[in-house]
Amino acid sequence: SQQDGQLSLQATLRHHGETRRLQGQGNGLLSAAASGLSALFRQPFMIKDYHEHTLGARSDSRSVAYIRCVFPQGESYWGVGIDNDVARASLQALCNALSAADQAGGRK
Repeated sequence: SQQDGQLSLQATLRHHGETRRLQGQGNGLLSAAASGLSALFRQPFMIKDYHEHTLGARSDSRSVAYIRCVFPQGESYWGVGIDNDVARASLQALCNALSAADQAGGRK
């Protein structure tokens, strides 16, 4: 839902086989998801780079999104997402960047 220029996001996700509820707010879908994921896992991070483009010239082409997340200690992780929908590709890229951080540092 959107109120006062802020988007509120509620979602359910699975992490290491466990179902978790996510709630976040931001000025768009990606910032709301980042806010919710940061709060859920008690791990602050910032999205420092975001790029997206289509994988073709047709209207039904898939989109690819690239996201770089930076953590307070300076670690930086990239994620990539590909989907027919640019919003889903962006969320996949965000989750993949956080998954890379989790695998590299044992973050929960």
